[in-house]
Amino acid sequence: MERVEPSHAAIAQAVASGQCDAGLGIAAAAQQAGLGFVPLADERYHLVCLKSALEQPEVQQLRQLLQTPDWQACLNKIAGYASEQSGEVLSMRKVLPWWSFSPK
Repeated sequence: MERVEPSHAAIAQAVASGQCDAGLGIAAAAQQAGLGFVPLADERYHLVCLKSALEQPEVQQLRQLLQTPDWQACLNKIAGYASEQSGEVLSMRKVLPWWSFSPK
């Protein structure tokens, strides 16, 4: 039987309450529900903007925040997350070699 839940927390609650035996979710939700967790894959998350936006004060301020020890410590406390390269500018072509962008 197929079952769809609207969030990782809802999946964890369904497993914790015995409504299902297992579900796909994130480590933080499983940990919060007191469940075990078996990682299936590692994912990287990127905040993406146009190169021209990098000099905008708001983007610079956000990047500075993402590089602070306080932010990185908070992120590293969440199960399944790591602050590696947080706030750094990365080339999309190097991070995702298959990715291409054609401006209109």
